[in-house]
Amino acid sequence: MQKRFYMDKQRQEFDFKGECLAYGYNSAFSLDMIKGKHILLLFGGRSTEHMVACRSAQFIAQALAKLPIKLSLVGITETGEFLPYPFNGELDSASWEKIARNELAKRKIEPSLVTSPRAFLTALSQDASPIDLVFPVLHGVNCEDGAIQGLLRLANVPFVGSDILASACGMDKVTCKELLEVKGLPVVPWLAYERQRLKYDMEEVVKELEQAIKYPVFVKPSNAGSSVGASRVNNREELLLALAEASRFDRLVLVEKCKRVRELECAVLGNSPYYLTGPVGEIIVKTDNAVYDYQTKYFSNQASEACIPSPLAPELARQIQDYAIDICKYLQVSGLSRVDFFLDKDDNKLYVNEINTFPGFTSISLFPKVFAKAGIKAEELCVRLLCLALEDYANKQREEQIKA
Repeated sequence: MQKRFYMDKQRQEFDFKGECLAYGYNSAFSLDMIKGKHILLLFGGRSTEHMVACRSAQFIAQALAKLPIKLSLVGITETGEFLPYPFNGELDSASWEKIARNELAKRKIEPSLVTSPRAFLTALSQDASPIDLVFPVLHGVNCEDGAIQGLLRLANVPFVGSDILASACGMDKVTCKELLEVKGLPVVPWLAYERQRLKYDMEEVVKELEQAIKYPVFVKPSNAGSSVGASRVNNREELLLALAEASRFDRLVLVEKCKRVRELECAVLGNSPYYLTGPVGEIIVKTDNAVYDYQTKYFSNQASEACIPSPLAPELARQIQDYAIDICKYLQVSGLSRVDFFLDKDDNKLYVNEINTFPGFTSISLFPKVFAKAGIKAEELCVRLLCLALEDYANKQREEQIKA
């Protein structure tokens, strides 16, 4: 077992009256901390994962609606427009924009009165009171890569999730792998190529790949999520097609050795340095798809299933939880995340795959399912995330005062 680069005697098991135990550090939270506050939920986004974000927002908004708060929703279209959405319990990814435009036509928003990002968001919200906190339910490029986080920092408003740096590092797969390797964490063999090199030097790239990493391999965009643009490749013909497809989505393309693995996921909740993990989950794909792809992840209950907890040896499950906490500390992740692992079926070697700083939050997503198994249901999960956002914001404010 590889030695952890962080050691923490405070980590322990917690029983939240669920089917499984949670592990790590249990942060303090209280419904009173958020009672009566105006919460703005941002959803959608100018991203290839727009539809997934809408589905996550539907699940989260239904949970938030049960809390003693003032809730407003603002959707971001696929072209980047911000529109007010009158949430009445339903949020359909196909029709929300039409409803939102009808709502916008009813409003009279004077651009001259919008003097800051925070005022702009308040003007679009369903409540006239100032926004106290933002819940950005956004996935993918221009959303969870630090872009929206930068806007919210400029707005000087607390928000759920990681800050700019952690979001950017988590979103970019190549950067994340480089950082993991710096800390000596095991990752599968990989190489990365710029789009321009693929355009002008494809023959040399293919030769290099075939020598360094034997088939089969996975090809994917570096800066994308939800398996968008990802392909499993078994030969040169497939490799050429996959490299062209992945380079459509990002300037940097990642190629990884494809191994026979079990896909394990560890959900994490908390702010640095104190994180709580749920039981380790395992994704079992029941179809013939070579990749746990976008369709399988979000739009088919029959294509895959989440096994929670995964039937792992206790010491291996604990190692995965410790790695997940250590990685979150290292990257200074805030609020929520999910760290994904591979377990080689041939030699039982564990690899870190990636970290997702805003994991899928739909009704079939592993993140809420894991904590539900540990006894933390959707409403409590949202309360905890809102409280963690307020705590993180207060810490940042103290730091800025010291710097000033």
